[in-house]
Amino acid sequence: MSTLTVSLFSLDRDIQIDETPLVIPQATSIIDLNELANSLTSQPQTFDFYINDLLVSLNLTNFLNLNNISIEQTVKIACAPSPIPPVLKNQQDIPDWGSSLSISDTSIYVTSYDGSVQIFDKTLKPLQSIQLSKQPLTCSVFNKFHFSAGYDGTINVLDGEKIQKFKSASQTPIVSMNTFKDGIFAFDEASDVYLLDLQIVENQQIQPAFSLAQHNPTKAFEFQGNLALSCSNSVKFYDIIQNQIVSSIPGPEVSCFAYDENIAKCGSFDRAIRVYDLRAGNQVQRTFLGHKSHVVKLTQRGKGHFFSTDISGVSYLWDERCSRPYHSIECYDREMDKKNDQGRVLDAICDDHDLYMVGSARKIFQYGI
Repeated sequence: MSTLTVSLFSLDRDIQIDETPLVIPQATSIIDLNELANSLTSQPQTFDFYINDLLVSLNLTNFLNLNNISIEQTVKIACAPSPIPPVLKNQQDIPDWGSSLSISDTSIYVTSYDGSVQIFDKTLKPLQSIQLSKQPLTCSVFNKFHFSAGYDGTINVLDGEKIQKFKSASQTPIVSMNTFKDGIFAFDEASDVYLLDLQIVENQQIQPAFSLAQHNPTKAFEFQGNLALSCSNSVKFYDIIQNQIVSSIPGPEVSCFAYDENIAKCGSFDRAIRVYDLRAGNQVQRTFLGHKSHVVKLTQRGKGHFFSTDISGVSYLWDERCSRPYHSIECYDREMDKKNDQGRVLDAICDDHDLYMVGSARKIFQYGI
């Protein structure tokens, strides 16, 4: 029987595994690896295994041959707890379609198409309902305060009971916003960008900081303190200080964007998710396929995992090192499936324990993850 020498180590700081090299059969299966890992730790559980940052999904013989990994020296195998299947924990009614979600240390904020913000605690206990506009709110972000905006072109700042409003000069609908340094940026339909810090004055009219109209972006996202712009054939990275495009990555127009250090993830209207390692050039490193509708949100779930949610309400949990989804959620209220009001999810967000979704069901859903 062919053997090889391996050394297991933990990717989780809270889990200690004896790293003493061991001789095991080359044909060792993932089940056998789990039994071995559990014999080396005091916290038995189901693990995932990685060699050279690749997820082991076959027995070791096949995996090592497929990836041309030498066994002449000790093979180091990383161990990490397997993500648990998401489970629906709770749901609460909201007055209209939920358009966006933001999260603080203690609360969940939901903006709605009726112009209100609903505030819940982390168990979805309703705390407050605040009417901010007569027109739909479509985007929001939390950065010390809650910021929201929508069709009327006004940025609303909610600080406890205090409401402050910033009317944009053109009153053009605002389509996206995100954190920026000590405040936020807001991007409107005219491709103007507004920068708002936390030194705010009530009922102040604000002027655009700059225009991106020459690049014709459809959305703007935060990226490492600057902007990532969704354009027709690329994502362009815009340096706010230099006031210019500094790099770009090719690909179709993106509907959502996320990043973790130098790894950029782009969800597209063609239903694919493309991952780029910006240290290794601007070409696609990996493509994730499986969605049947366009992707509306990408949400990082710890190191190496992320959720992707499409407009139909399907959410996948992915491992960045494997193009096969771990788990899926169908967050879709079938009772809402009427001719003129098909069920759809418009936003999703997660913290360390839960995934939240909102959309046309007029509910907020909470899944334990």
